[in-house]
Amino acid sequence: MSPVNPRRSRSPSFGGGAWLWLGVGAVVLVLGTWAAVEGGIPAAWARLPGFERFAHAKESAPAGTIAVPVTARAIKAYSRITRDDVWDPTTNRITVVHLDASKLGADVVTDFAKVRGRVLAKDKAAGYVFSEGDFLPEGTRAGLVAGIPAGKRGVRVELEKVPGLYGLNPGDRFDLMATLPIDTAKAQQQLQQLGGVVGRTAALTQGLAGAKQASVRCVVQSGVVVSGVEARNVPYTISTLTQGTQVKSRPVQEVVIAVAPDEVAALEQALAIEASISCVPRSGRPDDPAESRTPERAADSPFSLAGEGGALRFVETIKGTTREVVPVQTPAPASGKASEHR
Repeated sequence: MSPVNPRRSRSPSFGGGAWLWLGVGAVVLVLGTWAAVEGGIPAAWARLPGFERFAHAKESAPAGTIAVPVTARAIKAYSRITRDDVWDPTTNRITVVHLDASKLGADVVTDFAKVRGRVLAKDKAAGYVFSEGDFLPEGTRAGLVAGIPAGKRGVRVELEKVPGLYGLNPGDRFDLMATLPIDTAKAQQQLQQLGGVVGRTAALTQGLAGAKQASVRCVVQSGVVVSGVEARNVPYTISTLTQGTQVKSRPVQEVVIAVAPDEVAALEQALAIEASISCVPRSGRPDDPAESRTPERAADSPFSLAGEGGALRFVETIKGTTREVVPVQTPAPASGKASEHR
């Protein structure tokens, strides 16, 4: 028997089992490719390398219909549209519905390329088509600033200070009235302490203007709600004897509104002096005149009371060594109507 070298090298060879598995793999690859092209590839296969480009194959719409992209999820107002907003992860395709081409509105967008990158003007629920009315003008920046009309300024207001803003929706218009009460009795008491002619005049006018008055000023005309009520945590610090200074937070409800540039300072002033601010919603009907204005009213002055006989004036008279202040009513206006105090 001839000796056999145990270290003799053998050439590699595939067994019958290896060739069988290679054949099965080739069949699976061919069938998977065919299924992807025909639109029947499972979602799990579509995510595998090599099948990605087939999963994006466009479905053929039935005769007489057109594939229209729809929202795959709810989208917030002032958001920029991206592919994820219309993408269906279960099929790895853009979500579409097939609609009758002859019944589509003129403003319905059928090409997703014309939707991508646009900024929404209002909230959009899932499963709805896009129309031109859903978007703000091209070039609008996404985010909160998208809701501020051109030429206006955004102001964040605490709902606690202007409770009348509660219940208004983005786009609603309103006026803000700042009311500052005036204690006329206290003011007259201070004038009386001055003595002399001023003191006697104050005593004479006591009660003419009433015990209570208020100055009402319209600080915002035709403001616009940018975003509804939102809650956020505002940090604040407290000092304790045992734990020193601590930073805590409290929830605050806020509303973002848009006002004219020259109204920002007036609104901030009313908030700073803690005036009572009332919200007066405007009509939401299309025929409401946009140029209409809400009038103001100033506190009545006892030195210029209007009546049927005219305004009240005071004249200092001298009789010998006596000087006194006498009320005199001026003639009424030519029209016979009392002048308005605003």
